[in-house]
Amino acid sequence: MGLDILLQTEIELETKGLDDYNTQSLSREFCNLICRRDIVDHEAELDQIGRLTNVDVSCIYQMNMYPDEGDIAEAIEFAVNEAEKEKILAEAEISRKAITGNIDTILQTLNALLEKLSNILN
Repeated sequence: MGLDILLQTEIELETKGLDDYNTQSLSREFCNLICRRDIVDHEAELDQIGRLTNVDVSCIYQMNMYPDEGDIAEAIEFAVNEAEKEKILAEAEISRKAITGNIDTILQTLNALLEKLSNILN
């Protein structure tokens, strides 16, 4: 069994000069870190790293909340009425808006983590 993260981005990346896929790649270890919160009974490792470095990692977890078009379509397919369909679409839009423009925050957070972790190791 493997672990993969689907990387979805907005056009905004191109305007920030980040349109090269390699600048937006994720390691398998990152995949493990971002998914652990939902499967462990203890404090997830990424949360521990955030606590130890005093860096708020919530924006990293928030990236996981981007609504996938396939998931939305499937949810709408199984909706029992029009009101439920509208609710699904409204929640997806709220999730999208919550992380729109977050690339700067993500990059700042990752840079802060890298800096603070390198200081701990030295």
